[in-house]
Order: sequence, then structure tokens, then C-alpha cells
Amino acid sequence: MVSPSSEARLLVVFVGAVALDSKDSLMGFKPLPGEPAAAAQVMLSWERGELVDPVKQLIVELKEQGVKRFLLESADAASAARKEFPGGDLVFEEAKPVPLNIDKILVKAGCLTSVEEYREASKRVSDAILVAKLRTAAGRRDLMIVHAVNAVEDLDKELNMIYARCREWYSVHFPEAQDLVPDMKDYFTLISRLCLRERMTEASLSESLGEEDYLRKLLEAARVSVGAALSDEDAVQIAGLASEGLRIASLRGSMEDYIKRLVERECGNLGSVAGPMLGAKLVSLAGGLERLARMPSSTVQVLGAEKALFRFFKTGKGAPKHGVIFQHPSIHAAPRWQRGKIARVLASKISIAARVDFYSEEDRSEELRRSLDKRVEEIKEKYVEPTPRARMERGRGRRSRARK
Repeated sequence: MVSPSSEARLLVVFVGAVALDSKDSLMGFKPLPGEPAAAAQVMLSWERGELVDPVKQLIVELKEQGVKRFLLESADAASAARKEFPGGDLVFEEAKPVPLNIDKILVKAGCLTSVEEYREASKRVSDAILVAKLRTAAGRRDLMIVHAVNAVEDLDKELNMIYARCREWYSVHFPEAQDLVPDMKDYFTLISRLCLRERMTEASLSESLGEEDYLRKLLEAARVSVGAALSDEDAVQIAGLASEGLRIASLRGSMEDYIKRLVERECGNLGSVAGPMLGAKLVSLAGGLERLARMPSSTVQVLGAEKALFRFFKTGKGAPKHGVIFQHPSIHAAPRWQRGKIARVLASKISIAARVDFYSEEDRSEELRRSLDKRVEEIKEKYVEPTPRARMERGRGRRSRARK
């Protein structure tokens, strides 16, 4: 079965590890485990660039037969082989894949009884590989971030709808309250606990809303309100809707805390640079941490501004300078003419942070954060006043809005 050669090409196929010479004749063969699931794990490890046991066994045997040069299917596998077999006596290199009738080669060498046997084994192991990959994909922790962010966005929509409905409905009875109670949760609390104006006293308002500055004004407004009276049945229904708003607000708050903990555990560098919630939104928009890590910083910069970007491609006007990263305080708090420059720097640091989180899991959060803060300060010092181009663009935008 072994042909004399100083060079061997190493492959892992569905039935085992194979060594071929320069003429594609079989030099060695080591079968994979008989269980499809175990064989699938060996092939997946080989795909990741790991040096699996059947290949190690072939290298040891062929080395004893005088083989010095080994060609492997990937650079990662070649690098792993160099670490496993240090020294200068063996050479491990990456080789381009070539089309082979490996089933016929194995049958001819007597490793298999027929081509059908190879095909049946291929199907069993392929199915096992698919199942393993599906389980791995379903178990990715960054997917929890994606789903949690989507859930928060759904809760926000529902919360805003309930708040709007409560304001409209309750304004029939106490229209002044919506201007005097600025906080959504306080507004829900007022309706769910007291609702009727006649129930509002200094003690009851203080117990329900705490020591707020506007309580005295609210009490005075309740005494002279122009709103209509409500029956007890009306009050029960409005209070029930407000209680549901409070429940959803509480759920949203706990979901946000959950997202922050997830980001801290799964992508701490990204969370440090972008902030936990913005980092989570970027992971969600990208479709996962791996996709975000593979994106160039120019794409990260405009994530969430797809409509504006496509409009720019169509018309050639109004290129977006930032997408969802505008929510970062260093951008939205900056003057308009600095935002594009800061967005480019931030997108670059986010891209680096995502790659570190996905590929190495090394904690470089402090280093990245310091570097970001330094570059932002440099931009603020250098561009204190808008550039002539920024003034021209601003004037063009004003004229365009005036024509509309």
C-alpha cells in the first residue's frame, strides 16, 4: 500500500485520514471512529485547523519511512503540525486542494470494499456534521444578545403604544396631568394607584410618586381640573391598562439588565468601547458577533442607516456619516462638523474590539477605551471650528430645506 516517496499529501475524508504521494497513490490510511458522531467531531476539528489523531499517526509512520515533507489542506493545520513536531527535520506546508477520486483510490488499495461503502459512510458522517453544526449555531451565546435586543425593541413599541393610549384616555378625566407628570412610569403609577382626582391628596400622591417637585402643582390642578368625571368601572379599566404599562416597563428594565450582563460576559471589549446597549444593538444588526467581527469598519459605521445608504447609492447625494453608533455620547454630544470624524474613529475601535472578543477573547478593554478617548480629544482640539467644506455643506442643506 505504501509507495516510496519523500513527500506526502495528507487529507481527512469521511472514512479516515489519507496520505497520498505526488502521483496520487496511497501511502497510508487511518480510519476514523466507527460512530458517525465521533467521526464528525474529528472532521470538524480538522476543519478548524487542528491536528487530529489519525493524521498524527500517519505522520509518525511516514516519518519512519523517510518522508520529510508533508502537504496539508490548510495553513492552520500546517502550523499545528509544526508545533506538534518541532525541529527542522520535517517540513509542513499548505497545499492547494486538487480534485481526487478518493473513493476509487481507497477501493483500489483495499481499504474499502466498494464505492457504495464510501458513499454510505459519507452520508452518515455528513448528517452527523450537519447536526453538530446546527447545535453549535443554536448554542451561540451572541444569539441570546440578538434575541434579547429584538425583544427590547418589541417591548418599546408596545410600551409607547400603551403610554399614548393612556394619555389620550386619561386626559378625558385629568388632562392637566400629562404636562405635569413628565416620567412615563410615574404617569402609569398615578393612574394605576389613584386614577380618580378625588382620591388625590398630599399624602396619597406622596406615597405613590415619592417626594417630587411637581406634587403640589399636580394636587392643585386636580382640584380645578376641567376634565370629565369617571365612573368606578371606567377607572378600573384605565387603571388596568396603566398597570400593564408598568409591568411591561419593569420587564423591559430587567431585559436591559440581562443584555448588559450578556455583553459583559460574551463581548466585554465591545461593551467597553461602545457601551453595553449600543454594543448589543450592533451585534443584533450584524446578525451575530462573528459577522460583526468580519465586517470592515466602514460597514460598522453605517449599520442601522441602510435606507440612507441605499438612497445615497441611488441619488449620489447625502451619504450617511453614521448609523446606530450616533447613540454613542462621543458622537451625539459633539458639534455637527466633528461627528463624521468621530464616527470613523469609533467604528474602527468597535471593529477591533469585536475581533478581539470573537477570535481571542483577550481583555483589551482599557487599552481600546483609552485609545478611543485620546483620538476623540485630538479631533475636538483640531476641529474646534467647522472646516470650509463643513460650512458649505451646512449652507447647502439649509437652502435645500428652504426650497422644500
